Amino acid sequence: LPHYPNIRAGLVWTIEARRSDLAYRYLFPVHTFWTPFGLSTREAPLVERVMALPRPEDRSTLLRALVVSLVLFDREHVEAYKERLHEILALCHELGEIEIAAETKVTLANVTLETGQTEQAWELVQEAMGELRERQGDQLPTRLHLVIWGKAFGIGALTLLGLGRADEAVEYARLAAQSFQESG
Repeated sequence: LPHYPNIRAGLVWTIEARRSDLAYRYLFPVHTFWTPFGLSTREAPLVERVMALPRPEDRSTLLRALVVSLVLFDREHVEAYKERLHEILALCHELGEIEIAAETKVTLANVTLETGQTEQAWELVQEAMGELRERQGDQLPTRLHLVIWGKAFGIGALTLLGLGRADEAVEYARLAAQSFQESG
């Protein structure tokens, strides 16, 4: 944290120098400081400035920057947020990024649920879980998988409640808690 001002200055320099590829690459590692230290809202204008630059050629770099850019959206811009999530999903499928796709689908399911589309939200939760299950295969889940499972089960529980399936919702909530506990 004591070095963050210098690290931030590096990102600002890449933006001001219009070094688009470098700014996009820099964005993902820099944003890892934001959540633990409560800086996401304060630093959102930096994300906006990076996203205003021409997009990088490297699709993986673009994907990671788009994921970071989700911090820009608030509840008033639901449709733009959904569009960004769909853009991320398309890149995930192009690049074979199953974990990011699953987590994005869970986020999309949550937004879809919040807009009253319960059946569609349930379909998204099921798709995310199916893709994760396929990716994991017979292997023990990684910590990342456990966190995504926890989120999927949690949104699944809320969705099941919306569908009037309370007993299943309780089981999904229990599985969410278990996944989060196992992930540490």
